[in-house]
Amino acid sequence: MDFFSPPHRITLICSRMSSPRHIEPREDDTLVSQIDVAPTLLALLNVDYLSMAFGTDMLAKGHPHRALIGNYEYLGYFDGSDLTILQPRQRIERYRYSDGRPEKVAVSNDDGAERVRAYYQTAAQTYKDGLNEWSRVVKAQ
Repeated sequence: MDFFSPPHRITLICSRMSSPRHIEPREDDTLVSQIDVAPTLLALLNVDYLSMAFGTDMLAKGHPHRALIGNYEYLGYFDGSDLTILQPRQRIERYRYSDGRPEKVAVSNDDGAERVRAYYQTAAQTYKDGLNEWSRVVKAQ
């Protein structure tokens, strides 16, 4: 995974016939993660569900505008300008993006790394305990 390449695009293709909201085609530069795709599609299809998953509807107000990035060694959190990366052996790096280019910045006092740790540790514990199951909400008629 190349943490330093320009942001990747996530393409959603939805049929107007399957979307009760009838979303017109458009490009949206909202900062999202792949974990936001399923909640967004379910929202477009007007499916109510309960979930402990971290993803959210990327078209909804209040979307956190963040990207969680990870592979087998590195865990990252990108907020649109700063990318914090947790690495093996408790190393932490931070990059600030301006004009699409990363610039390494000093990390002091675990600055921002706690948020990254919290996301990933909570996700791991949620998965381990089976709390991330989801179920469809059936409306009474």
